[in-house]
Amino acid sequence: MADILNFKLKYPLLYSLYLIIVWTAYRLSGITVPEAFDEFLVKPVIWLLPVIFLVKRQKNWVKSLGITQANLSPGIYLAVVLGLIFAVEAAGVAYIKRGGLDFSRSIAERRYVYFLFISLGTAVSQELVFRGYLFNRFWGFFKKEIWASLVTSLLWVIIHIPASIALLGYGSRDAVSFLLIVFLYSVGACFIFARTRNIFSTILLFILWEASLVLFG
Repeated sequence: MADILNFKLKYPLLYSLYLIIVWTAYRLSGITVPEAFDEFLVKPVIWLLPVIFLVKRQKNWVKSLGITQANLSPGIYLAVVLGLIFAVEAAGVAYIKRGGLDFSRSIAERRYVYFLFISLGTAVSQELVFRGYLFNRFWGFFKKEIWASLVTSLLWVIIHIPASIALLGYGSRDAVSFLLIVFLYSVGACFIFARTRNIFSTILLFILWEASLVLFG
């Protein structure tokens, strides 16, 4: 049992600890760089390079991260359906908080083509790490999707705490609401990945989810 624990959990847990420490330190350091630099250079170096180092010696390591064409069509369908549900959720939260929906501010403040470009970079790094690497490995150990999903989603929430403080400037109440939404997203993404084993479906879901947060935020 100890050997199984060592093989299946040692590196995912060590990587999770590394990511939480390094990414929190980076986010709270006050370093300010352009979004494109952050998402297309800094994040891949900190998030993805260690994962590639850990899995590249495994057989079929690319497929083990969900990089495959298999189940792409059902994955897109599930992502769109769940993305619409998240949009309704975001609209409901915005309506409760403000007593109505106002798109003018969100549209005026964000350049949507540029936003989608940035969101794609964010999605690739984060989904490959959390769904492709961590969720897959936790699922292999626990043998139960629900436990793998809960552990992955808890780590997903923890890694977003620095952003809620340093980037978004939320107070405690808004931070809790944001992190709850973050948790629900992760559970949904794990649900889709468990049924498709295709990382492109959760990358699409992430872009749709972020778009709804910006539109109704």
